[in-house]
Amino acid sequence: MRSLGKAIPTIITFEGFFTCMNYLVLT
Repeated sequence: MRSLGKAIPTIITFEGFFTCMNYLVLT
């Protein structure tokens, strides 16, 4: 349960970073 609570924010951060990179590439 503890690792899951730590993994979720990491995934969200990675998703946001990946989306930001895609946006920069598309622009």
